[in-house]
Amino acid sequence: AAMSSRRAQIVLATLLAAATAGCDVDTDNSPEPGGQGVKGARVGETLTLEGQGREMRVTVVSVLDPAPVSPRDEPEAGKRFVGIDLRLENTGDNTYEDAPFDGATLTTSEQVLGESTLASRGRCELGPRITIRPGERHQGCMLFEVPREAELVTFEFSLSPGAASRRAGQWRLGADT
Repeated sequence: AAMSSRRAQIVLATLLAAATAGCDVDTDNSPEPGGQGVKGARVGETLTLEGQGREMRVTVVSVLDPAPVSPRDEPEAGKRFVGIDLRLENTGDNTYEDAPFDGATLTTSEQVLGESTLASRGRCELGPRITIRPGERHQGCMLFEVPREAELVTFEFSLSPGAASRRAGQWRLGADT
């Protein structure tokens, strides 16, 4: 079962990469003429994302590796918890009311997607569903479980999760950022 789950994760990562090819994403740091394509950013940089009639400035503030969690929270054997500290600012006219984990993907050097999870307590408490009205900001940490020895490669976030997603932001993680 673990092997088929791993294959499914690799297939999902490939499909997500294909689905986001050719997306329109505006970045505050390296604008491209016409704004075509998924633009990568580094930790600390902000991307403006659009989707489902919403517009949001999204910043990966920091990566918490390992993520501080309650002693009651234990990762599965051979895994560790990683936190993505995220700041979301609603710059559009519509309220963002969604489950941010639905639009989030963390990939590792082993081509494995990190599994999003919730901790009972600790710094990574973004919550399963959030509401951000126009002009408001929200900052929180998304918790993922990844293989213990894996290096973090990218974090992707979209306001339009799933196969219909056409506007995802991608942040490069790890030593070469």
